[in-house]
Amino acid sequence: MVRVAVYPGTFDPFTNGHLGVLLRAIKLFDKIIVAVASDTEKRLLFSMEKRIAMVESAIAPCYKMNVEVLALPPKILVNFAHEHNVVAIVRGVRSSIDLEYEFRMAHINSVLNKDIITVFLPSTSDSNFVSSSTVKEIAKFNGKLDPFVSKEVEDALRKAYQK
Repeated sequence: MVRVAVYPGTFDPFTNGHLGVLLRAIKLFDKIIVAVASDTEKRLLFSMEKRIAMVESAIAPCYKMNVEVLALPPKILVNFAHEHNVVAIVRGVRSSIDLEYEFRMAHINSVLNKDIITVFLPSTSDSNFVSSSTVKEIAKFNGKLDPFVSKEVEDALRKAYQK
């Protein structure tokens, strides 16, 4: 049986912290679906198409490792996971605050579909306090981005904030 996991997020933008979680998840599963969500609760900087393109470019070396990038339509995550034969949802956690939120979501997901588990992967120490929001703030004020994002994502952020 092929063990497929889904790694969902808005990825607005996709950071090196996201990449770190993905690279560790690849070691645990046969295939990872990076599901780029359209989230109406967040004010997104980039369109769905642009976020998918940025993720694909940032993870280009991973494609040979069975990683697929898909748009996550507005639906319950475990339903999407079931449709794609997913056995696990991968979530990165940076702090106890993240863990508390993610633990609640994992519980809800397990009630909705007991066959899909949630796997929490802690962030690496160099990305513990880096979020997409923080990266956007740095970009907005023309700060140094290369420790936090790929060159392609940095270019997209620079272009977005030149407007």
